[in-house]
Amino acid sequence: MKKNKIIPFLQHPYLVTLFLWFAALMTTAVFQVDTVLGINYLSAFLFVGIAAFAITQKKKKARKAVEPKNKNLNLIQILAIFAAVIYFFIMMRTFAAVPTDDMLEGRNVFVIFAFLAAAVISYIVLCSVKKKWCYQRVLNTILLISFVIYLFYILYTNLAVRQFNLGILSEYDGHIGYTMYIYNSGNVPQIDPTTYSQYYHPPLYYIIEAIFLRIQTTFGVPLLIALQNCQFTSLLYAMITIVTVYRILVELGVRKTALCVSVAVAAFSPALICMSGTINNDMLSVMFMVLTFLAAVKWYKEQRAKNILKVALFFGLGMFTKLSVCVVAVPVAVIFITALVKKIIAKDKKQSLGLFGQMCAFLGVAAPLSLYWSIRNLVRFGIPIGYVAEPVVTQNGNSQLITTPVWQRLFDFNPNQFAYPFTANPLTNANANYAEYNPLVALLKSASIGMGVNESEMLIPAYFLLWSGIIVAVVSFICMIAVLVKKNSIPVIWKGVLGSFYVAVMVSYYVFCIAYPYVCTEEIRYAIPVIFIGAIFIGLALNNVFTGKTRISKIMRYITIISVILFCVISLVYFIWLGYYSSIYINFQS
Repeated sequence: MKKNKIIPFLQHPYLVTLFLWFAALMTTAVFQVDTVLGINYLSAFLFVGIAAFAITQKKKKARKAVEPKNKNLNLIQILAIFAAVIYFFIMMRTFAAVPTDDMLEGRNVFVIFAFLAAAVISYIVLCSVKKKWCYQRVLNTILLISFVIYLFYILYTNLAVRQFNLGILSEYDGHIGYTMYIYNSGNVPQIDPTTYSQYYHPPLYYIIEAIFLRIQTTFGVPLLIALQNCQFTSLLYAMITIVTVYRILVELGVRKTALCVSVAVAAFSPALICMSGTINNDMLSVMFMVLTFLAAVKWYKEQRAKNILKVALFFGLGMFTKLSVCVVAVPVAVIFITALVKKIIAKDKKQSLGLFGQMCAFLGVAAPLSLYWSIRNLVRFGIPIGYVAEPVVTQNGNSQLITTPVWQRLFDFNPNQFAYPFTANPLTNANANYAEYNPLVALLKSASIGMGVNESEMLIPAYFLLWSGIIVAVVSFICMIAVLVKKNSIPVIWKGVLGSFYVAVMVSYYVFCIAYPYVCTEEIRYAIPVIFIGAIFIGLALNNVFTGKTRISKIMRYITIISVILFCVISLVYFIWLGYYSSIYINFQS
């Protein structure tokens, strides 16, 4: 009789992700930052150090190593050591420059960042000196660096900074009011959802937040600190999203350099970094979208009932979080229909009936979760399915209402629109002299800068980040066309699935922007899957199209890799710079 194999912990990326998140939560979140002691800094360093050591241990399974004989790779190793050392000294110099008088919180945030960055930098130097790099270690490094910058971002970002429709705690309004209603009453809102802002959204996110609040306050964490810590749940959702994108890439056959580059695009996306600190249902809905997509891809490869039930569960929970998750139904439908049609063409009646039965089971699980909240609101309050609340239009004489004609919104790409890197929203930005009207321009700005913070001190790095992001967006679009056009680049099924997903997201985004002509509806958060789809196409192009056999192929390969590296580096520098500025000037001079 065979003994049951114990699957190593390190082969479960989601468990490793959960461990890192829990370590961060216990060492930085449950304490008031201005009373953090040395032991907390030490524990943070040890937790991340142990995690970094654990994830990077050599497994029995063979992994493709980076060949040390390659001169280019030797150069990369030298540059890695040089960059790591210079970066470390700059970071320490910046920390030393933080004033100490009445600014303990800002200094403590930088101390935490210093310890975490030191752990990752030490690992980079160690791998470079000993020439122990392999593609898996490169991926680990990318994920660890992104984890540190995401954590740093939510530590220096105040509860009310770069949020959407946060609301007022005392008036049960907005996202935070929705959570507090459930926290205090122990039930979902029993009132007309149009009475308060954001109550029309399905309740899953707010139920989770209310439970998280209750756990914290039960253990003595003050309510305001507990609310601030609600950013940590979005951090977890963001980390799971990145890991899921990585697993989708692996399922689609992306490997080696292409895999590292693609994961980096997703991991250092400014939009995702900003969303990791939001207190709303956006990040959770994105997580369920990518989990649904991954589950559908795996089901197509192994068409079993338990696999389709995973698709149904993730999709249903996503719809129970936010109705915009419905966009992922398009690629899922393409997968289901393709599988069923193949069985019908093959005249396999038994298998066809089996797949049809599985799809009925999918509807049996997904439909109730997806439609419950909408039908409940329709029956009880007469609110139409798909209802979206109108945003705030004017305030203090400023307006985010877009009055520009539709044809101009769609086709006007005047270069003056890029003269200012942040989204031009007169309602939130005093420097905006017009309402951002072109959805594509707004999409590029919000995808490249995230939720534009509009601080004048960030103007120069924002320009660099915007244009590096635009270059990557153009490159990813070229990669998409190359993959879709080239014969045998990938199986036809995945061309149809990815292409339909991209079209569905963009059509949905444009329809939403035209139907609700406000600047706030043009944010990347309403089309966030395009970032992951672009990352996937970059990986597929590098893996299967730009393989270096022709001059054009080599040029495109180098352009793609270099543009992504520059984008990731600039994004990293931007959010560290933003952290320095926010910690010193925003939190303490106000």
